[in-house]
Amino acid sequence: MMLYNGISDYKDILHELSALAEKPCHSETWNTFRSMIHAKLSGNSLEMIETSLSIIEDTKKREHDLKFSTKTLEIIQQINTEVSSLAPLDKILKLSTDRLRTISKANIALIAQIDASEKMIQVTALSGSTDEVLQNFRQSATARICGTVIQTEKIYVLPDVELEKILSDPLISLLHRKENIRSLICAPLVVNKELIGIFIIAKDYPNHSSPFLLDVLSTYCNQTAIAINNARLYANELRVSSMHKELFQEALKGIQESSPSCLLF
Repeated sequence: MMLYNGISDYKDILHELSALAEKPCHSETWNTFRSMIHAKLSGNSLEMIETSLSIIEDTKKREHDLKFSTKTLEIIQQINTEVSSLAPLDKILKLSTDRLRTISKANIALIAQIDASEKMIQVTALSGSTDEVLQNFRQSATARICGTVIQTEKIYVLPDVELEKILSDPLISLLHRKENIRSLICAPLVVNKELIGIFIIAKDYPNHSSPFLLDVLSTYCNQTAIAINNARLYANELRVSSMHKELFQEALKGIQESSPSCLLF
């Protein structure tokens, strides 16, 4: 009877391992599976399953990294296309958040731009949520997690929100409470040595990001920062050009009113 139970457990484990290999690579899922097989198996059987599990997990991680890398290159090219076509700022922000949320398999992607004069940050692009509070959220630029990113200008990784003893950042707390966010990455948007905002991607499960993915994210954020800055510069050029046009029209109107005879020439 003991032998039958052992074979039965072994078959169940192989079946679950096969199903697990077909799903996206989430570290929490794999760790839960490991705990389960340790409770059911021992000795050579456990060692064999552990070896197979490690091989499959490594393969899934490499597959995930490759997809992320390939997609990211496509996205960066798309952003450059938008920049070269002088797309409006809101279009670039939406493109950046939508695409990054897709390729990173995140639930939420958002950009919070910095208002240096008021020392505040404000969410100006949000993908994955229609919550009105999140869409227009503002908070101090010195709040804990976002403040750390602003101060250090480095990526901040939070693998599991619920392990934080004090979650004193209002924006992160709001994401956790309203969108059930469990892990996130906050990355600075820097252009010409100026910090202009923060890019946040968040997921509803604990997640440990590899150095490779963080490097890819950093590259993506650099391109996004350039796109945002170029859009701002172009918008400013349009405003200045419009003002010059108005001044010219007013000056011409004044000349015409003071010298009606000039209309003959």
